[in-house]
Amino acid sequence: MTDLTHPAETDLALYAGGDLPWFRQWRTERHVHRCSRCQQSAAEYSELRATPSVVSGLNWNRMASEMKANIRLGLAAGECVGGRLAPRNVVSGSRLILAGGLLSALVAVGAWISRPNLHPVATSRITSGTVLEASESGIQVRGMRQTLRIMTPATTRNVVYTVGAQSELQARSLDPATGNVAIVHVYGE
Repeated sequence: MTDLTHPAETDLALYAGGDLPWFRQWRTERHVHRCSRCQQSAAEYSELRATPSVVSGLNWNRMASEMKANIRLGLAAGECVGGRLAPRNVVSGSRLILAGGLLSALVAVGAWISRPNLHPVATSRITSGTVLEASESGIQVRGMRQTLRIMTPATTRNVVYTVGAQSELQARSLDPATGNVAIVHVYGE
Protein backbone atom coordinates (compact mmCIF):
# COMPACT_ATOMS: atom_id res chain seq x y z
CA MET A 1 0.00 0.00 0.00
CA THR A 2 1.48 3.34 -1.06
CA ASP A 3 -0.66 5.59 1.09
CA LEU A 4 -3.21 5.00 3.79
CA THR A 5 -6.16 4.69 1.39
CA HIS A 6 -5.14 3.00 -1.89
CA PRO A 7 -2.93 0.03 -2.81
CA ALA A 8 0.17 0.57 -4.95
CA GLU A 9 -0.24 0.29 -8.73
CA THR A 10 2.01 -2.77 -8.73
CA ASP A 11 -0.25 -4.41 -6.15
CA LEU A 12 -3.31 -3.65 -8.28
CA ALA A 13 -1.63 -5.16 -11.35
CA LEU A 14 -0.59 -8.27 -9.45
CA TYR A 15 -4.08 -8.46 -7.90
CA ALA A 16 -5.69 -8.39 -11.35
CA GLY A 17 -3.55 -11.37 -12.37
CA GLY A 18 -4.00 -13.22 -9.09
CA ASP A 19 -0.25 -13.08 -8.40
CA LEU A 20 -0.21 -11.48 -4.94
CA PRO A 21 0.56 -13.51 -1.81
CA TRP A 22 -2.66 -14.65 -0.16
CA PHE A 23 -2.76 -12.02 2.63
CA ARG A 24 -1.99 -9.08 0.34
CA GLN A 25 -4.47 -10.50 -2.22
CA TRP A 26 -7.17 -10.63 0.48
CA ARG A 27 -6.35 -7.13 1.76
CA THR A 28 -6.29 -5.62 -1.76
CA GLU A 29 -9.53 -7.40 -2.69
CA ARG A 30 -11.27 -5.92 0.35
CA HIS A 31 -10.13 -2.45 -0.72
CA VAL A 32 -11.03 -2.90 -4.40
CA HIS A 33 -14.59 -3.97 -3.55
CA ARG A 34 -15.11 -0.67 -1.70
CA CYS A 35 -13.17 1.73 -3.97
CA SER A 36 -14.44 2.55 -7.48
CA ARG A 37 -11.13 4.13 -8.55
CA CYS A 38 -9.16 0.97 -7.69
CA GLN A 39 -11.90 -1.22 -9.25
CA GLN A 40 -11.38 0.68 -12.51
CA SER A 41 -7.58 0.27 -12.35
CA ALA A 42 -7.84 -3.45 -11.58
CA ALA A 43 -10.31 -3.89 -14.47
CA GLU A 44 -7.90 -2.12 -16.85
CA TYR A 45 -5.05 -4.41 -15.76
CA SER A 46 -7.27 -7.44 -16.27
CA GLU A 47 -8.14 -6.28 -19.82
CA LEU A 48 -4.46 -5.77 -20.61
CA ARG A 49 -3.72 -9.33 -19.53
CA ALA A 50 -6.61 -10.70 -21.58
CA THR A 51 -5.65 -9.04 -24.87
CA PRO A 52 -2.78 -10.71 -26.68
CA SER A 53 0.04 -8.31 -27.37
CA VAL A 54 1.51 -8.42 -30.81
CA VAL A 55 5.00 -7.13 -31.06
CA SER A 56 6.20 -6.76 -34.59
CA GLY A 57 9.76 -7.28 -35.64
CA LEU A 58 10.69 -9.91 -33.05
CA ASN A 59 12.32 -13.16 -34.08
CA TRP A 60 10.50 -15.51 -31.72
CA ASN A 61 12.57 -18.55 -32.70
CA ARG A 62 15.82 -16.75 -31.95
CA MET A 63 14.46 -15.52 -28.59
CA ALA A 64 13.33 -19.06 -27.66
CA SER A 65 16.73 -20.54 -28.52
CA GLU A 66 18.50 -17.84 -26.44
CA MET A 67 16.26 -18.58 -23.48
CA LYS A 68 16.97 -22.32 -23.76
CA ALA A 69 20.71 -21.63 -23.95
CA ASN A 70 20.54 -19.41 -20.85
CA ILE A 71 18.63 -22.06 -18.96
CA ARG A 72 21.16 -24.75 -19.93
CA LEU A 73 24.03 -22.45 -18.96
CA GLY A 74 22.43 -21.76 -15.60
CA LEU A 75 21.89 -25.45 -14.91
CA ALA A 76 25.49 -26.27 -15.86
CA ALA A 77 26.80 -23.49 -13.61
CA GLY A 78 24.65 -24.79 -10.77
CA GLU A 79 26.15 -28.27 -11.15
CA CYS A 80 29.70 -26.85 -11.04
CA VAL A 81 29.19 -25.10 -7.72
CA GLY A 82 26.67 -27.59 -6.33
CA GLY A 83 29.28 -29.44 -4.25
CA ARG A 84 30.31 -26.26 -2.46
CA LEU A 85 26.78 -25.19 -1.67
CA ALA A 86 25.67 -28.54 -0.28
CA PRO A 87 24.72 -28.34 3.40
CA ARG A 88 27.43 -29.50 5.81
CA ASN A 89 26.93 -31.88 8.65
CA VAL A 90 26.47 -29.32 11.42
CA VAL A 91 27.10 -31.70 14.31
CA SER A 92 30.52 -33.21 13.76
CA GLY A 93 32.28 -35.61 16.10
CA SER A 94 34.60 -32.99 17.56
CA ARG A 95 31.75 -30.57 18.21
CA LEU A 96 29.77 -33.32 19.89
CA ILE A 97 32.74 -34.18 22.14
CA LEU A 98 33.25 -30.50 22.97
CA ALA A 99 29.55 -30.06 23.82
CA GLY A 100 29.64 -33.18 26.03
CA GLY A 101 32.74 -31.92 27.84
CA LEU A 102 31.21 -28.50 28.43
CA LEU A 103 28.00 -30.09 29.71
CA SER A 104 30.00 -32.30 32.09
CA ALA A 105 31.94 -29.29 33.36
CA LEU A 106 28.68 -27.38 33.88
CA VAL A 107 27.19 -30.27 35.89
CA ALA A 108 30.36 -30.56 37.99
CA VAL A 109 30.40 -26.82 38.76
CA GLY A 110 26.70 -26.93 39.65
CA ALA A 111 27.25 -29.87 42.02
CA TRP A 112 30.21 -28.11 43.60
CA ILE A 113 28.25 -24.88 44.09
CA SER A 114 25.19 -26.62 45.57
CA ARG A 115 27.19 -28.71 48.08
CA PRO A 116 26.47 -27.91 51.69
CA ASN A 117 28.49 -25.06 53.10
CA LEU A 118 30.04 -26.53 56.24
CA HIS A 119 31.95 -23.79 57.97
CA PRO A 120 31.96 -24.88 61.59
CA VAL A 121 30.23 -22.55 64.00
CA ALA A 122 30.71 -24.82 67.00
CA THR A 123 32.87 -27.92 67.51
CA SER A 124 32.96 -30.59 70.19
CA ARG A 125 35.55 -33.42 70.18
CA ILE A 126 34.13 -36.73 71.39
CA THR A 127 37.26 -38.81 71.06
CA SER A 128 40.56 -38.28 69.34
CA GLY A 129 39.09 -39.44 66.02
CA THR A 130 35.43 -38.30 66.28
CA VAL A 131 34.30 -34.69 66.08
CA LEU A 132 30.87 -33.05 66.42
CA GLU A 133 30.51 -29.89 64.31
CA ALA A 134 27.71 -27.39 63.88
CA SER A 135 27.53 -25.13 60.83
CA GLU A 136 24.98 -22.88 59.15
CA SER A 137 23.65 -25.84 57.20
CA GLY A 138 23.33 -28.35 60.06
CA ILE A 139 25.16 -30.66 62.46
CA GLN A 140 27.61 -33.35 61.49
CA VAL A 141 29.45 -36.11 63.28
CA ARG A 142 32.80 -36.94 61.66
CA GLY A 143 34.59 -40.16 62.46
CA MET A 144 37.61 -41.90 60.98
CA ARG A 145 36.02 -42.72 57.62
CA GLN A 146 32.36 -41.89 58.12
CA THR A 147 30.29 -38.75 58.43
CA LEU A 148 26.71 -38.26 59.57
CA ARG A 149 25.10 -34.93 58.58
CA ILE A 150 21.79 -33.66 59.85
CA MET A 151 20.96 -30.79 57.50
CA THR A 152 18.68 -27.89 58.33
CA PRO A 153 16.48 -26.59 55.49
CA ALA A 154 17.75 -23.52 53.65
CA THR A 155 14.66 -21.55 54.70
CA THR A 156 15.36 -21.85 58.41
CA ARG A 157 16.41 -18.81 60.39
CA ASN A 158 17.70 -18.04 63.84
CA VAL A 159 19.68 -21.26 64.33
CA VAL A 160 20.98 -21.42 67.90
CA TYR A 161 23.82 -23.83 68.69
CA THR A 162 24.75 -25.12 72.10
CA VAL A 163 27.91 -27.09 72.88
CA GLY A 164 27.81 -29.12 76.09
CA ALA A 165 30.71 -30.17 78.27
CA GLN A 166 29.92 -33.88 77.94
CA SER A 167 30.44 -34.20 74.12
CA GLU A 168 27.04 -32.99 73.08
CA LEU A 169 25.86 -30.53 70.45
CA GLN A 170 22.41 -29.04 70.02
CA ALA A 171 20.87 -26.93 67.24
CA ARG A 172 17.50 -25.17 67.46
CA SER A 173 16.01 -23.55 64.36
CA LEU A 174 12.75 -21.97 63.19
CA ASP A 175 11.23 -22.64 59.74
CA PRO A 176 9.35 -19.39 58.91
CA ALA A 177 7.32 -21.06 56.14
CA THR A 178 5.71 -23.60 58.49
CA GLY A 179 6.38 -22.10 61.91
CA ASN A 180 7.94 -25.39 63.05
CA VAL A 181 10.82 -25.43 65.49
CA ALA A 182 13.43 -28.13 64.91
CA ILE A 183 15.68 -29.30 67.73
CA VAL A 184 18.60 -31.56 66.94
CA HIS A 185 20.53 -32.88 69.93
CA VAL A 186 23.54 -35.13 69.35
CA TYR A 187 25.38 -36.94 72.18
CA GLY A 188 28.74 -38.58 71.77
CA GLU A 189 30.19 -41.40 73.79
